[in-house]
Amino acid sequence: KLLEFQGDFLTLSTAGIFCELAPEGLNSSVILWTAGAKFAPLFQRLSEACLHYVHRFDHWLDMNLGAVPSVQEHCPGLVEDYSSRWLHSEEAVEAGGLWRANTGTVPKTLPLPRGVGIVNFPRNPMPSEVLQ
Repeated sequence: KLLEFQGDFLTLSTAGIFCELAPEGLNSSVILWTAGAKFAPLFQRLSEACLHYVHRFDHWLDMNLGAVPSVQEHCPGLVEDYSSRWLHSEEAVEAGGLWRANTGTVPKTLPLPRGVGIVNFPRNPMPSEVLQ
């Protein structure tokens, strides 16, 4: 269903992503866009001077695109946030507690909900640190 999107631009929303500070922003971990001249300026204007002030591509998208459709709206249930689902939920705490950077412990495996195809990870733990 994700590849059936017919609009000009689709990306993740920060809504429901635990580690995001802007609940109504954009997360560029997944982007689909229509190739062509329409979005060329978005990338052409991202100069070295801009990068002096803009530290994350997500912020650049927020400033230049405004409201765009999100993957979560287009494909409900496709995206799961690792932190919300496996680290900070009641189910995660009952299954083994929170992941702790200082000990490297990861909670026991919780099942992947049916229909989930994308898991958004924070900086810690990295996907390679989670065995299943």
